Amino acid sequence: MHLSPSSFLPGFDSERAENREVRRSLHQPLGIVHGADEQVVTLGYLRTLTIPTLWRGEVQLMPGAGHAPHREAPRQLAALLTEFIDDPGQSW
Repeated sequence: MHLSPSSFLPGFDSERAENREVRRSLHQPLGIVHGADEQVVTLGYLRTLTIPTLWRGEVQLMPGAGHAPHREAPRQLAALLTEFIDDPGQSW
């Protein structure tokens, strides 16, 4: 079963004006990691969000992980985070 955040966070609306504005006005790179076996939030939903500073221009899909990559694939997540931090294209 896949849900949008508003399904389990009452009042959350990713398309509310202030949430869209936060994403549009980001100056820092934003990395989003999504477990390929995610049970809660769909990859399709994440791909609908407009995030100009999204790292590598896409959601990072992590095979072998679901909703908790930090528990299900900690080494793989650590390697991805290291890539994110060390990416010379980042403008910290």
